[in-house]
Amino acid sequence: MRKTILTALIMLLTLSGCGGRSDLPDDDNDGIENSIDVFPNDASEVADTDNDGVGDNADVFPNDASEVADTDNDDVGDNADVFPNDASEVADTDNDGVGDNADVFPNDASEVADTDNDGVGDNADVFPNDASEVADTDNDGVGDNADVFPNDPSEVADTDNDGVGDSADVFPNDPSEVADTDNDGIGDNRDNSINANAGVDSSSILNYSLQLNANDTENPEGSPLSFIWDVIEQPENSLPILTESESATPEFSANMLGVYKIKLVVADGLLNDSEDTITVTVKEPYSIVYGLYTPSLTATLCSINGDLFNTGWRLDNCVAYASAGAKLLVGIRNNHPEEDLTINAVGLSLSIFLDEYSISADSMIVAPNQSSVFNLTTKTSGVLTSASFVIKDVGRVTGVLLDKTLSTLGISDSYY
Repeated sequence: MRKTILTALIMLLTLSGCGGRSDLPDDDNDGIENSIDVFPNDASEVADTDNDGVGDNADVFPNDASEVADTDNDDVGDNADVFPNDASEVADTDNDGVGDNADVFPNDASEVADTDNDGVGDNADVFPNDASEVADTDNDGVGDNADVFPNDPSEVADTDNDGVGDSADVFPNDPSEVADTDNDGIGDNRDNSINANAGVDSSSILNYSLQLNANDTENPEGSPLSFIWDVIEQPENSLPILTESESATPEFSANMLGVYKIKLVVADGLLNDSEDTITVTVKEPYSIVYGLYTPSLTATLCSINGDLFNTGWRLDNCVAYASAGAKLLVGIRNNHPEEDLTINAVGLSLSIFLDEYSISADSMIVAPNQSSVFNLTTKTSGVLTSASFVIKDVGRVTGVLLDKTLSTLGISDSYY
């Protein structure tokens, strides 16, 4: 508007004779004589109000010597406009390349956006899409606000609020317990180190009373203990029997072949208890017969007494061996129709020894319906007091004595 008035005024003065004489030079033929035309060679310009070298007609800011153009038409000159081609932006206060209007943090060059609107810029926000979280101090992928243990990458939650994280807490839902040192399923606070011991897995035979033993149960405090035994798995239709099932040493017997699982629960009356289990495999019985023979003393063999499947037969009225190296033949017959009989050891005791004097047998296997002879040699003189057999998978077993001589067993005298 101002340019238009000025131009009109100059033309009016010229027409009225006040602009100078008509014969004065006007090089650009714009009707303004050269002496008053700031741009005598540019017919499109006459004045330069702000003296910036750009005519008022071309100068978008004719009164501002610092500006000429406004490319994006946002009313801010291109020189002052940091974004001269973006009408939505003018300034970039923090010089981060993003205009202040689009920059959520116009005074922070390290931040531009806050996607989750939590007041923390996306660059600093470990969880830019979660308004409830900002940091993850222990780098475990869980924000500090949700992480009960923000400084421990191995823990996140404490379900029972006992101060121990769920990962380390063996009982995460029980505030009274944390650890289970003996892995018995009972927390250490309640357990007090009672450790039930039902013994080892074993074998037995039909209708044989096998004694179980829990006397190796650990009880450091020495509290009185109670014992409860129970058969928890058994063959279908079987009728196992546990005699004295509330003692430390009950007896077990079964009327059917198969595997029986037995549980022991030991308690001390102080809310502390412990469990253990064993399996007993019940097999067909072996029918074993055996005889004894001493080559030089056949007329004075020992008499043999004892109980089937006990700790061994007792030999009474035995003669004294005059010297070491005396021979003793033990013949064993396996009357089982199908299974081999494996003998792990044949033992004998002399009166001067407290422990069994065991000698490895020449042959450890007795085939079904076959006999075998074991040649034992005493290592010293003494009186023969006992003999026994240790049979694989069954334990220490003896059989029915038929006779004191090997011939009754069908064993040839050539063994002598």
